[in-house]
Amino acid sequence: MQNNNKNESVSRVPTTFELISALTWIFWTKAKKLDPDETSRIGIALDGRHKLQPPMPTSYFGNCIVKICAQSRAQDLMKQPLCYAVGVLHDAIKAMTGDYI
Repeated sequence: MQNNNKNESVSRVPTTFELISALTWIFWTKAKKLDPDETSRIGIALDGRHKLQPPMPTSYFGNCIVKICAQSRAQDLMKQPLCYAVGVLHDAIKAMTGDYI
């Protein structure tokens, strides 16, 4: 898969979640008919328990939901291939670290 966000090869296969979220983001951007230079954003809620340091005890019964936001110019989402949106989304997910939380 080619990540046009950084023009380098990505050797991993995107997750189903990343693909569906990226497609939803692209179609939403097209449906809203945003100005090409306007910023389009997608917010995603993720489980942050595995990123916490020190880790939560195994006996912890609760949630640790973290909201992340990926953003791009509408023009880039509408004109670039799907792998562009997947790459932007993946980078936002990857940026969720223990420090972010």
